[in-house]
Amino acid sequence: MEHNRGQYSAAPSALGYFYQCRYTLLEALRRLPLGERIYVSIETLDDVVFETDGSAVDILQTKHHINATATLTDASPDLWKTLRIWIEGQADGTIPMDAQFFMVTTALCPDGTAATYLRPEGRDEKKALERLTATASTSTSDTNAPGYRAFTSLDEPARLRLAKAVMVLDGSPSIGQLDACLRKA
Repeated sequence: MEHNRGQYSAAPSALGYFYQCRYTLLEALRRLPLGERIYVSIETLDDVVFETDGSAVDILQTKHHINATATLTDASPDLWKTLRIWIEGQADGTIPMDAQFFMVTTALCPDGTAATYLRPEGRDEKKALERLTATASTSTSDTNAPGYRAFTSLDEPARLRLAKAVMVLDGSPSIGQLDACLRKA
């Protein structure tokens, strides 16, 4: 008889945390050749925080999806929860105003979505903001409502500053692919 773990299984959370730790190790190895002293924190301001000699702060939110076809759409709960955490962290002073934000996800961004415009290549913060503003003002998602409220509470300069600070790294290696990446690093 097959055992059903049910909706309360901790397996996806444990896998996500394991992914977060392994991805952090990979990113730390990539940064070592830069010659600066790196400080790494896990589960402090966000999933992962990198500080360089106490100044630059890079904040990473990792999202591991077991479903290989997961997507990061304009109304994705992953996107809006992450934005809310970052906006509220800067508003209450726990996250520095000059922090750089990285959303690391195994999901893919469909063409033309806000997240697409926040990738390293083909960036267009104004188009991303148009998409985010439209979604926040028209979506009726209860799940995303706190994120929409946080986003719409920002004035235009603050929204633009946020968009300039956010980098979406979609299609990131899954947990099964990290071993090869770690060996290479």
